[in-house]
Amino acid sequence: MGTILVVDDDLTTAGLIRAVLEDDGYRVLHAIGDAGIVAARYAQPGVILLDINMPGMDGLEVSRHLRADPTTVAIPIVCMSCGVTRARISRQGCSTTIACPSHSQSTTCPRSWRAGSPE
Repeated sequence: MGTILVVDDDLTTAGLIRAVLEDDGYRVLHAIGDAGIVAARYAQPGVILLDINMPGMDGLEVSRHLRADPTTVAIPIVCMSCGVTRARISRQGCSTTIACPSHSQSTTCPRSWRAGSPE
């Protein structure tokens, strides 16, 4: 299987994602914030799972950098978001989103992710 890069500051969430994906045979790398840009350039993963809500350089800014770089522009980015609209995310170059049903449930986001995004 391929390589997936998880860019998330929440180590619990990243660990859960890693466990599920590694059980399915994927190689999983982890980075936080702008370190995800360097990791993507170096590892050239098949897909990037990118948290939007991170301190410092947030996921939207990371996505803009990845889309501006010729070495990472073609890598699909799945944005993981609690409370950011699909329209805002798609303008930043994310291929698709995994989102919480509502911003008010952001503290339980990892357990309640679903396809789509609140509008």
